[in-house]
Amino acid sequence: PHGVYKLFTNYSSMIYGETDNSEEKCILFFGYIKQYKGLEYLLRSNASISKEIRDFKLIIAGQGDLSPYLELINDSRSRIEIHNEFISDSEVAVLFQKATVVVLPYSQMTGQSGILNIAYAFGKPVVASDIWGFREILDNGETGFLVTPKDPEALASAIIKILVNSQLRDNMKNNILKKSIELSWQNIALKYIDLYQKAIIES
Repeated sequence: PHGVYKLFTNYSSMIYGETDNSEEKCILFFGYIKQYKGLEYLLRSNASISKEIRDFKLIIAGQGDLSPYLELINDSRSRIEIHNEFISDSEVAVLFQKATVVVLPYSQMTGQSGILNIAYAFGKPVVASDIWGFREILDNGETGFLVTPKDPEALASAIIKILVNSQLRDNMKNNILKKSIELSWQNIALKYIDLYQKAIIES
């Protein structure tokens, strides 16, 4: 498995110390802008989210071409904060510290997600598509929610559940911290050592 990116929390400590700088009802979409990452479906979910939550914010952060999404962005411009640029390590820490929930509405995956593992490092729940690469790491209902790909209504429903329920968020954060220990690079290294030892014995 992919390890949790705890290194980014070092920047968070330098910037904020022990202060919790998270913003209530803040959705983060992070990473290089590509069609398969499903930004379109997240933007389409805004209308349903806004019927339940008036004061949420969506942060879109990452390099890439936003021109295919401009009409959807303009429909909800007052709610959206955009960082369409290279994101430094220290700014990564700022953005994930702000987030209430990290959303990964991908339509496909070719591996495991570093972004999900940054979210886990900060104890942030994740809403992601129910596809290979996410379902192996995200415990549905425990560390976030898995939803049907390309389904704005399913996205909206899962996001709303997390944004409006502080107890759910606290429970998920506790589960994520436990998961982060399981997915520490040290524990993953031990798994590799065990695998190599078994291979040597069997060879």
